[in-house]
Amino acid sequence: MNFKSSTTSMALTLMVLSVISITSIQQDAFAQTTGMSISAMASEGSDTISISGHTKSYVTDITFTVISPSLNVVNIGQVTPDANGDFATEFKVPMWKENGFYTIKAEQSP
Repeated sequence: MNFKSSTTSMALTLMVLSVISITSIQQDAFAQTTGMSISAMASEGSDTISISGHTKSYVTDITFTVISPSLNVVNIGQVTPDANGDFATEFKVPMWKENGFYTIKAEQSP
């Protein structure tokens, strides 16, 4: 191995370690509660989920992900809360292929 190749490899390694370290610090900075409550309703035999709720942050959109019992993503949607922080939306999920509990994941930027 020549000196130039060795120096390049070490520089790339240090750069990758720096990026990993910076990423770890950023993830820790966002660990906070959002203050959101959600209610979801789905009738047996229906392909619709109705979601409503309230959030303390009415400025940013809420993203919903519907996940099947086998952990497949079957729908993704987004809703903007009103000035009071209330929101409501419906999802048509034509991929109701499995019996069981579907998970609704809600995310909102702080």
